[in-house]
Amino acid sequence: MSGVLLLSRSPVLVAELQRLCAITGKPLEVRAEPAGGLTTFWTSASVVVVDADAADLVEAADLPRRDATVVLAGRGDDLAAWQLAARVGSSCVLVLPADAQPLFEQIVTATDSAGPPGTVIGVSPAAGGAGASTLAAALALRAAQSGAAVTLVDLDPAAGGLDVLLGAEHQPGLRWSDLRAVRGAVAADVLREALVQVGGLRLLSGSRQDTDGVAVEAVSALMPALRRGQDLVVVDLPRRFDPAAELAAAACDRRLLVVTAEVRAVAAAATLCAGVLMADAQLVVRTTEPRRLRPADLGTALSAAPIVDFPTEPAVAAATDRGELAQVLPRSRLAAAADTLLGQLAAAPRAA
Repeated sequence: MSGVLLLSRSPVLVAELQRLCAITGKPLEVRAEPAGGLTTFWTSASVVVVDADAADLVEAADLPRRDATVVLAGRGDDLAAWQLAARVGSSCVLVLPADAQPLFEQIVTATDSAGPPGTVIGVSPAAGGAGASTLAAALALRAAQSGAAVTLVDLDPAAGGLDVLLGAEHQPGLRWSDLRAVRGAVAADVLREALVQVGGLRLLSGSRQDTDGVAVEAVSALMPALRRGQDLVVVDLPRRFDPAAELAAAACDRRLLVVTAEVRAVAAAATLCAGVLMADAQLVVRTTEPRRLRPADLGTALSAAPIVDFPTEPAVAAATDRGELAQVLPRSRLAAAADTLLGQLAAAPRAA
């Protein structure tokens, strides 16, 4: 049973659990007697909620200890409730209605079928026009084209929107503006199905009509859900971090800093690398013709060897203007650079 089991004789508690399970879309089994295969439901349910007033059901059926068990008490200092929690192996005693949100979050996380968390890569430009958004999209597209489950997240409001870059500005699906009020736990599988779908990946993009930016609380709620069940999450970060971008950057396992081979860009990169969040960033160099600096020169100046470089390609630039990056990417040198990065990042251990 990949749902919720409630042991209770209280119509009020039954109604509240029905409400919470309806929101999450998870099935609810209510039991008021120890018979009828209660042990089977007890061991197979994703989460079990036990009313402290129904403790006799646990003893009558001789139910074993188990994880993901929540005990509901009439008061927070209810000794009998804490004794029941110790009996069933729970460290969680909640009181309704005050603890409805923590209970909801327990149900969401325990019943989420999305699977284990994937790797999160953040891509940030050292200066405007570095091509970080294009690289972020290329990484996501190449990973998706190889069969990986990928979500691309747009957190750079100055970049014009990844949905435009991918030709998905008219595609249905949730944007950041639709998720501004989200708080607490979020079901990963439900969220993933609601996002924009393009090029074999999921996209959480901004909206050009939304001038308020991304809410920090929404990022806090959504980042764990975005990574659960995904092989890869690629976050397009801005050059100047607002609080929402700072939170997302801190959640990244790897951070890439895209630098153009120009003196001013190197100076900008040095400033960013002096900050805490980008101190461990790995350098990616976009070269231009004629070359003003070699990638090795950037490594010397920034005390970090670039892990890959890619050239400015007129065909790629034109394709992004038309929203056709996915179609042009396989024939580009950008694709080769993205594949190299994905291989290196997959082989390296995650950042602490």
